[in-house]
Amino acid sequence: MAGAKPAMKSFVKNKMRLNRMKRFLLLALILSALPGMNAQAQFSPEGRKARPRAECERVCNEISPDFAVNRKVLDIIRAEIEKEKEPAKLKELRKKEEAELERVRVKAEKDCTKMCSHNPE
Repeated sequence: MAGAKPAMKSFVKNKMRLNRMKRFLLLALILSALPGMNAQAQFSPEGRKARPRAECERVCNEISPDFAVNRKVLDIIRAEIEKEKEPAKLKELRKKEEAELERVRVKAEKDCTKMCSHNPE
């Protein structure tokens, strides 16, 4: 029975290595899929043909994840708006929120235009 304990330790150690490797592979898979989200706008699902540039940009803007990335800043601004009572400060915060939304929208449009620039007219 003395020989069973080292074998068990070895089994547990290998099992832990396998779990770490699985986590790493899952993380690598998720990270490799993220850039493809907007790239799917370039092709139509039927026949995998390149979409016209205008349609590519429209679809890209619809599925753009930029709002999710910048959601933290918008949530902070909106929390400040809810707390604020002063009309002058509220007006300033609303302008700040609109400016942030516009910045995100313009960035998403630029990214989509750049990505779809090689698609046919």
